[in-house]
Amino acid sequence: MGRNLVAWGGLVVCLALGCGGKPVATVSGLVTYQGKPLSKGRVVFINVTGESGTGEIGPDGRYTLQVGPGTCQVSIQSREADTEMGRGDRKGPGGTMLGKSLIAERYADHQHSGLKFEVKAGQNTADFSLK
Repeated sequence: MGRNLVAWGGLVVCLALGCGGKPVATVSGLVTYQGKPLSKGRVVFINVTGESGTGEIGPDGRYTLQVGPGTCQVSIQSREADTEMGRGDRKGPGGTMLGKSLIAERYADHQHSGLKFEVKAGQNTADFSLK
């Protein structure tokens, strides 16, 4: 019985810390552009230690990702499908989406997007209204 409690306790600690010993927080939210939800794309948070978390934007404009707590710079990409040679959505170096951008290009670069968010331990909500 005592071993089971120790095992369960270890599992709970592992899940809370992301099993790597570093705290992980969950961020979810809604991304809109000109007042309407984006129907596809990607949100990337990069914190001051260089760790990043990526979440795909669903058809309803919502995303979820995990990243370490701290101040994060944010980039958002939303592009038309690049159908060159019938490949559908393709990705370039570093997972960059290819195809014509559906939003202002500046949002795709975390250093120039002007988007930041302070991630706290646990659950976070970060909605972005792009113009």
